[in-house]
Amino acid sequence: MVCFKRIILLVFIISSAFHALAQELKCTVIISTEQLKSTATGSSLDKAYVAEMQNAISQFINSTSNKWTNDQFRESEKIICNIMINITESPVLYAYKANAQIQCSRPVFGTTYESLLLNYIDQNFDFTYLPGQQMIYNDNSYTDNLTALCAYYAYIFLGIDYDSFSKFGGNPHFEKAQKIVNGAQAAPDAGWQAFQNQQNRYWLCENLNNAQMQPIREGAYTYHRLALDEFEKDPVAARTKILDVLAKIKKVNDIKPATILIRAFFNAKENELIGIFSEGTTEEKQKAYDILRTVDPTKASKYEKIIKPN
Repeated sequence: MVCFKRIILLVFIISSAFHALAQELKCTVIISTEQLKSTATGSSLDKAYVAEMQNAISQFINSTSNKWTNDQFRESEKIICNIMINITESPVLYAYKANAQIQCSRPVFGTTYESLLLNYIDQNFDFTYLPGQQMIYNDNSYTDNLTALCAYYAYIFLGIDYDSFSKFGGNPHFEKAQKIVNGAQAAPDAGWQAFQNQQNRYWLCENLNNAQMQPIREGAYTYHRLALDEFEKDPVAARTKILDVLAKIKKVNDIKPATILIRAFFNAKENELIGIFSEGTTEEKQKAYDILRTVDPTKASKYEKIIKPN
């Protein structure tokens, strides 16, 4: 991934007049039925039907006829993302209970490395799909849960990518995602309402639009654009910037502990952070470990690799 985005970044470095260009999506959709307990017609789903369903979702998200922005983009600029849907039950014909792993990444300037931006499990990716169903999205109305889910994550992918290239660049996309959440409030499907649990789609979108959480979003820009993109040039300065980001996340966590946005950040970054600080000075290692074990305690044993390398 070389040409267009790197040219844009070079212009930013020279002129300090960078304006984040949108990228459309290159989303891989995978549907698994390996954990399917039962269906209304038996214990399995027809492979051709699953393939049709998978293709319909992929076409809806990736098709140029369904652009998510008005901005210019090139093939090499598309945001790399994945939606891996795990169907667990079919209580009635053509209706499915499922969970989904939601991921997106962005390239690090000057390298072939892809940095994971989002790694989130949606536990309520329930939907209905009829053979030959047309997925049509309207900004102003909720039509069905599958369409709403896919549109919601399209805007989340865009917003998170934009935030990594421009400070708060994801605002218009997170606002679109919030509009989808608002439109789904009367829907019977789980995941859209605040009262259901603290780790669902409602709260992910709420966090991304919440002023109290802005240090995390600003940190995403510092982490990726000012630190990772410059890491090859000056790893010491990059680690200093990332430590500052972690310190700011800790301050947010002290006020609003274990929010979904904080969890999502570390679910994406745990291995990357271990790699970054394992090569740091003794002081950097200790500072990083002390913050990480506090804000992400469930992974404390993993973070020990920073201070206790094999």
